[in-house]
Amino acid sequence: MILKPDDNWLWKIDNKTSQLTLELGDDLVFQPYLNRKKMVPFYQTVQPFSVDDAAIYYQLLDQLSQHDLANAVKVYWILNAITAVRFHKPMMPQSWFFKTQSGFYQASQGELIGLTCNAGHTARYLVLESNSQISLCMLVDQQHEFSQHKTLQQFDVIKVMNDRVTPLHAEQPIIQDLASA
Repeated sequence: MILKPDDNWLWKIDNKTSQLTLELGDDLVFQPYLNRKKMVPFYQTVQPFSVDDAAIYYQLLDQLSQHDLANAVKVYWILNAITAVRFHKPMMPQSWFFKTQSGFYQASQGELIGLTCNAGHTARYLVLESNSQISLCMLVDQQHEFSQHKTLQQFDVIKVMNDRVTPLHAEQPIIQDLASA
């Protein structure tokens, strides 16, 4: 069974702790990864889980259904992705961290893609938004180390030019561990 959005879901921010949560009803609360410093200003302490949020949820769920992932992992990734789409501050592309690929690939929202850093390490990312030039991506692997000084952690978001994107296919295995669930 997979969690389905409903009218009772609420985004809440605790102004004292600056912690964002998503109340899912029945005393179930999701605490997203997104750091408060990377969030757009939150002017209301309570906001409903919108129709747009639900549309993204189902789009991502549909795309991730092509991969052999536990439902709990899918939901965890999706809720962190929606949090990033809705609340992450706008950012400029940071393509210089990644190798240019031989082709130009425009991924679709919810697609799993690979990005290879200049050090040669490849990691998997979930596409949050994409247009003809750039993609906003969320790391789904545990981390992606670019250098001794730059590492992304799971659920960090980065924007890249589409000439850095490598498609992953549904038959490629996705390595997950219990920390991902």
